[in-house]
Amino acid sequence: MKRIMKSLLLVIPALIGAWMIGNATIAQEPFSEDTVIAMVAEDPLFAKGLENYPGWWALAFDSGNRYGIWQVEFYDADGNDLGWANVSPLNGRIYSWESYLSVDDKTREEAYPIVRDFVVNSPEVLSLLEAPDQYEIYIDYEPWSKVWGAYINVGGVDSIWVAVDYDDDFNFINPRIAQIHFEGVDSYEEWFAANEDRAKSIAFEDAVVMEAVRGVVGWTSTVSRSEDQDNVWIVTFEAAGETLITVHIDLNSETVIEIITEE
Repeated sequence: MKRIMKSLLLVIPALIGAWMIGNATIAQEPFSEDTVIAMVAEDPLFAKGLENYPGWWALAFDSGNRYGIWQVEFYDADGNDLGWANVSPLNGRIYSWESYLSVDDKTREEAYPIVRDFVVNSPEVLSLLEAPDQYEIYIDYEPWSKVWGAYINVGGVDSIWVAVDYDDDFNFINPRIAQIHFEGVDSYEEWFAANEDRAKSIAFEDAVVMEAVRGVVGWTSTVSRSEDQDNVWIVTFEAAGETLITVHIDLNSETVIEIITEE
């Protein structure tokens, strides 16, 4: 019995130790704030942009979670936010970040012909524009999404922003179109409000409408979309709960196509 107890006393601590190792949090190394800040600052996500901010500074702290994650925050010399990162000093990986930095002029100039040439010859872009190289094109880097962007200034709502993704953002390896954004495509709410304003303006400029509301105190107007006519908007002018006049506006031609007066 004594021999069995002695064996158990030797085995149990080993089993407990193995269990603790298997269920413990990821081992924490004694990293310093300066070490972690330098690790993130040297990453291409931040390195290129920080060069443009002399006197930048940073704060860092260990979150204390089981994954060994540190938070690093960057500021310019005046204390304005430049971005942040969640990093594991143990494996050097940045898991999440936001960066409000851009690249310097030299880097942008070096990237210009490379990014531009890829964009103007891209099948995705050529399917939208027959000759994209005839337009002014502006290039910039978006560190928050890790893409190079090319703005093709076609003019007004026809201009487009092309986001180009690379396996290596600064050696320009394996380019591909990530997204294409279209100028002037707003949210539904913004689009509706803009069309409401256009319809009201066109309706009120009509002489018949002006005469119908002349001298009427407290008149109001409401706008709705026609359910059976393309881009036709209906403007109704009311006062004291009564309809004064209803106007149908074709926003494609920006003209009044029907006026209904109340007898």
